[in-house]
Amino acid sequence: MSNLNLLFRERIGFPINKNITFEDLDIILEKTAKTIPFENLCIMSKNTSELTKNNLINKILHKKQGGLCYDLNAILYLFLL
Repeated sequence: MSNLNLLFRERIGFPINKNITFEDLDIILEKTAKTIPFENLCIMSKNTSELTKNNLINKILHKKQGGLCYDLNAILYLFLL
């Protein structure tokens, strides 16, 4: 399991030892929506960064921040790969 996968599961409260199936997607989407906020604080504070895998991991999974649609969709995509 990748570091991103482990950190994302911990952030949303999804079991670490469970294999993800198609039937789990609704649970994953609900947990993601409830735990990772849609926010634009980085834009308001003029503290934006390049959209890269490492920056997303740092912002959303290490710093426990939220993000805009392109942040949230990208990190969810990387998690589901």
